Amino acid sequence: MRLERKAYDDRDFTLVEVGAELPVETVMVEYTDVVAGAVSTGTYFRGHIDPAYATRQNKRGIYLATGSINGLLDAYVARWCGPRAFLRRRSVTMKGSICAGDTITYGGVVRSFERAECPVAQQVPTDAELIGIDVTIINQAGETCVRAQVSMQIPVRTAR
Repeated sequence: MRLERKAYDDRDFTLVEVGAELPVETVMVEYTDVVAGAVSTGTYFRGHIDPAYATRQNKRGIYLATGSINGLLDAYVARWCGPRAFLRRRSVTMKGSICAGDTITYGGVVRSFERAECPVAQQVPTDAELIGIDVTIINQAGETCVRAQVSMQIPVRTAR
């Protein structure tokens, strides 16, 4: 995957409403990306590194490991949320495999805002907000591969 290096925006969350869409991003998943992801996460299951084994599993080829998919999801949401956001929760549902050679497209929508008490340095509580984001990853055939719900901690929005 040749992700374009994008600068993080310092997003003004007072301007973000429920239903706001995140920008769509598209990347091609290359063979070396799948293998490197499996090796870097220590996931040596043969479907991630052995094309013949993956084909016997009725896959189009080797496919991304769960850890790699989680990393891609986190990076997508973090790029949009900016440097002051912190991942609090992630729930992922795998609907299909992401194989080497696939072109995948991410899309997301803001699902919710909620107040949260979050401890920071020296266990001093401070107000924060959680922004809930629904993310979908589809492949080049339009098939949904992944659905995820991500909650990011953000600074409190003071104005609406």
